[in-house]
Amino acid sequence: MPGKQKKSVSQVIAAFSKKFTRASANSPEGLDKVNPLSSSQKMQQTIEEYEEERILAIKKQFDYFMTPFTQEVEQDEENLVKAYELYCKLVEVNKELGDSSTRLRDFSLASPLCKKSDYQGGDLFLYLRLWFITVKPDALFVPEISLITTAAGPSYALTFIEKDEWKPSIKEKEILQIIE
Repeated sequence: MPGKQKKSVSQVIAAFSKKFTRASANSPEGLDKVNPLSSSQKMQQTIEEYEEERILAIKKQFDYFMTPFTQEVEQDEENLVKAYELYCKLVEVNKELGDSSTRLRDFSLASPLCKKSDYQGGDLFLYLRLWFITVKPDALFVPEISLITTAAGPSYALTFIEKDEWKPSIKEKEILQIIE
């Protein structure tokens, strides 16, 4: 072609790239482009995804007690209610028959719940306790599993504390906020 210089392939690509960039910047679609996430944005997104998964896991664990799928969980709930009723009777008898010098001293109860390692040292008992508080909102006492040391050695026992004196742990407060 007379009067025109031949352009190299790289020059053609560079020119096209400049035109494309200008056209993209001026077009409405250019405004909808997805910008790559910065590392802090990626980290924030990862944290938010983790938090959503954690909240779902907490809700699922609590639902496990609210609508039990196994006979074992139903039995645990029945055992806890039975222990609560026994504890209330002990408190009542102690008030009626006891005095400052002669009274029941130890209100610890043996229960199949105390033999379960999931309840002895993990968070699972928190969910059972919160289930109890939810289904028995008028309960005067809140259950606890305590390590008791006797002459026979250490063992776990089910005890109750007055509801007014019960202070939920940070984990329990968090669970209560999530399930409400």
